[in-house]
Order: sequence, then structure tokens, then C-alpha cells
Amino acid sequence: MNDNPYHNIANKLFKKRFYGGVLSFKVKGGADAALKVLKSVQIIKPSPSLGGVKSLLTYSVWSAAKVMSEEIRRELDITDNLLRLSVGLEDVEDLKEDLSRALSRI
Repeated sequence: MNDNPYHNIANKLFKKRFYGGVLSFKVKGGADAALKVLKSVQIIKPSPSLGGVKSLLTYSVWSAAKVMSEEIRRELDITDNLLRLSVGLEDVEDLKEDLSRALSRI
């Protein structure tokens, strides 16, 4: 058992206990809005896969989920407006500002 208080909070927040340095989020407006965010980030780099020391943003429908059937995508809740962010080593305030600016454009 992990007695780190942040681990306990994560267990409460994430039902399936899938958590780490990557977070997934959906934007209102479907695929058009998700693609607009991808094109608008400046510090975070759009990428077909996640990993490394730089913050990366992926559009799962075009990358990992590209070969999945619609049925499996639905089961995994991979929708046209789903983006995944892998947080790198950049300054957190810069990342927040970059993402906020991109999201404000939709």
C-alpha cells in the first residue's frame, strides 16, 4: 500500500486507477475543436505518440486508436474530441498558459 497522500487522492479521482504523467481530456466542439487546439499550442508539441522530456499532445483517433474499430473506441471512450497530454520538463506555468491560450481559441 502506498501511503503518499497524492497517491490516495489520485485513487479517489480516477475510477479505473489509470493515472501518471499523461492525462486525457475532451474539448467541446468535436474533432474540429480538438484539431484547432493541436494547431494552436506553441510550447507543447503535437505528436503521433507520447514520451520523452518534452510535453506532447496527441490526437488518439489519428494515432494509437487509428487501427481500432469504432466499437472498441466507444468501449474505451476514445472520441473525436479526445486529446492526450504527456507532460514534459517545461515550466508548468508556461504549459498552463500555452494550453489555456489554445483552448480559448475554440
